[in-house]
Amino acid sequence: EEAGAPAVGETHKCIVRRVLCVLLLLDRAKETTVLEADPCLFCPDSTIKSTRQMAIEFARSFLSGGIGDLAKHLAYMDAPLAHAQTAHHEFNFTVQSLATDLRDGARLCRLLEVLEVASAPSGGAAALRLTPSLRLPAVNRTSKLKNVEIALRAMEAAGAPLLRHPPDLHGCAKLLIEGHCEATLELLWSLICHVALPRLAPVGIVLDEARRARRTANTDFAPAAPDGAEQPAAVAALLCWVQSVAAVYRLRLSDLTGGLRDGRGLLALVHFYVPEALGDGFDARAELGLQRPAGAEELLLEELEAGQWLRPVEGDTGRAAEAEARKAAKRRLSLVASSLHALGGVPQLLIAADAVETGPDEAVAAVLLAHLFARVMELSTQTRA
Repeated sequence: EEAGAPAVGETHKCIVRRVLCVLLLLDRAKETTVLEADPCLFCPDSTIKSTRQMAIEFARSFLSGGIGDLAKHLAYMDAPLAHAQTAHHEFNFTVQSLATDLRDGARLCRLLEVLEVASAPSGGAAALRLTPSLRLPAVNRTSKLKNVEIALRAMEAAGAPLLRHPPDLHGCAKLLIEGHCEATLELLWSLICHVALPRLAPVGIVLDEARRARRTANTDFAPAAPDGAEQPAAVAALLCWVQSVAAVYRLRLSDLTGGLRDGRGLLALVHFYVPEALGDGFDARAELGLQRPAGAEELLLEELEAGQWLRPVEGDTGRAAEAEARKAAKRRLSLVASSLHALGGVPQLLIAADAVETGPDEAVAAVLLAHLFARVMELSTQTRA
C-alpha cells in the first residue's frame, strides 16, 4: 500500500486535472457559441446552473485539504469560469400555435435573430441579439408588452412596416399580445415580404434574371401592373421574373395565384433553368401548351390564362373539357413537386389540390418562388464554377 500511494496520488491529480479541463472546455464552448443550435449545458431541473457553481460543488464533494473556492483559484490562473444558465437559455422557442405562441414576443424576437443571422455575411459576427433583453418568463401583461415592443422596434429597423391599423407601435403590440388573428398574420406577412424574401431572392438579382429571360424570349414583354393594393418590392420582382420566364414559352401569367394553378408557369421555370430535373420523358411542347388542343379545351385553357378557372359550363362537352384540364393541371403540379424534391432545398408548399380550387395563396406562391430562385441561382453558380 505504501509503495502504491504515489501512483494513487498521481492518478487522483490526473482525474482532477481532466475534470477541470472538461469544465473549462464546456465553459468556453458555451461562451463562444460553438454549436449553432446552442443547447443548454445543464438540465432545466438541475440545482446547478453555472460552471462556477459546478467547480465549487466538485471541490466540496471530492477534494479535501481546505482548498476553498476552486473557481477563484482558476481565475487567478487566467482560466475564469463565466457561463451561467438563465431562463433565456432554458426557454422553449418552438412555435406550435400562431394563436398563442407569439403573444409574449419571445419567439418573435428569436425569429428576427434567426433571419438576421442567416443574412449576416460573416455568420454570427453581425448577429442581432434581442433575447438577452427579454423579460422571461413573461408571466404578466407588462412583460409581454415590453417583449413585443422590442420585436416590433427590431422589425422597423429591418425595414418591415408594422400594421396599417393601428399604425403606432404600442397599439400594434397590444393587438399581438391579445392574440388578434388578422394582426398577427399581417405582421408575419410583412416580416416575410420585407425581411425574409429579400434575403432569399434579392430584388436586384431577380430583376436581372427577368431581363435575361426577356432577352432569351426575344420580346419586349412588359409585366402587367399588379391588381389592387401595391405589392411589396420582393413579391413584385418575383412576379416579374416568373412572367418573363413564362414569356419564353409564350405563356401569360397575370398573378401569383391563378397564374400558377395549372402548373405550366412552374414547369416553365424548372425547364428553363434545370430541365434535367423533369426527366428524360418530359415533353415540353405538350406539357407547356406549345401545342394547344383544339375545340372546347382550347377555349378553356385561354380562359385559365385570363384568371378564370371555375366558370359555369354548359353541356357534356364543356364539362368533359374542364375535367380534362383539371386532370392535366394536377399532373403538372405533381410533376413540379417531384422535380422540386429532386432539386432539394425548396419546400413542398404547392400540392395538386391547388389545381381544383382558386390556386395557391399569394404568400405561399411568393415563398415557394423565392426558395426556387435561390436554389436555381445556387445551381447556376456551381455550374459556372
